[in-house]
Amino acid sequence: MINTWEVLKHGERLISAIETPPTTRDLSFNHTVTPAFDMLFVQRPNGNYILLIYMRIKIIYIDRGNQYWSFLDKDNFEKNFREKINKKWGASNIKILSRLASRKNISLEFRFSFNKIGVFTYNHWTLNVIKLRKDEWAQSFVTSSLRTGNFDTNDFDYVKKSPKTYQRGAVHEFGHMLGLDDEYNSGVFISDLKSIMNSGETIRQRHRAIYMPWLNKTLREKNIH
Repeated sequence: MINTWEVLKHGERLISAIETPPTTRDLSFNHTVTPAFDMLFVQRPNGNYILLIYMRIKIIYIDRGNQYWSFLDKDNFEKNFREKINKKWGASNIKILSRLASRKNISLEFRFSFNKIGVFTYNHWTLNVIKLRKDEWAQSFVTSSLRTGNFDTNDFDYVKKSPKTYQRGAVHEFGHMLGLDDEYNSGVFISDLKSIMNSGETIRQRHRAIYMPWLNKTLREKNIH
């Protein structure tokens, strides 16, 4: 059950919520005991609306060699995750998902809670994050069926993926946490190198398909236009 106190800010009003949101893949990704994320449709105090994608994340910090996590390192990783993921996938990148006939706007925002002391009964995701030197590299990946992922401290640094594209590992892997597949190894979008699920960081209209159907259904059911 979604606890609105941990998601909503002061003055926001919950209109509708779903704990098992539809994804682009109608497979086991969305049919396990724990959903990958919650979706909430919320009204701001000013009358505009927000589509909120919410995740509870447990992070296991892993030392490597002589690289040890400090409290500041952990705080910085969580701050980067909140800010950089939301800036790329959320409101700063897609300021307005939709403008209604009533002149009200719908924006997109991602919110996260990091489970440090076991206060939640369940987590959407468990992430193992390795402490690396700046000159080290490790393969980051997400295992959707297990709701787990492997990240490291260099995943917010840009890496050259093709002659004209750069990408940060964390923002690409977050797409898998939403239910999106890789596009760089096969399929009709293999040549779209700028795509965030390929070799770049551009979010395409097709990447919105994970939440737009539920949003449109909610607008119809609540007679919001």
